[in-house]
Amino acid sequence: MSAKTFSIGQTPLAALVLIGSLAALGGCAHADRSPVFSAAYACDDGQRFTVLFEREAALVRLPDSNTVRLAQQRAASGMSYAAEGYELRGKGDDATWKTPGTAPVRCKSV
Repeated sequence: MSAKTFSIGQTPLAALVLIGSLAALGGCAHADRSPVFSAAYACDDGQRFTVLFEREAALVRLPDSNTVRLAQQRAASGMSYAAEGYELRGKGDDATWKTPGTAPVRCKSV
């Protein structure tokens, strides 16, 4: 028995549906890891940092080029992220940034 080769015009509908479904699932899996948006902040004490917001985490790029991954926390409104003594909370353009062993400082997106 010989295998039959299909041209695009003869490809069974089920095969096209399968290929389309796999492509859609692959796109969804990638989208879950994609950043939602990023922002830069300037704080009252002179600190500056950038944040890459993902679906359930925030990656904070510090001035010394280190990056801290903060897990999303439950917030009544606005945003809240924390990990290892770091905290980023805020609403709109206003934020509060805390590093380990320091008091929170007010920041604003720039």
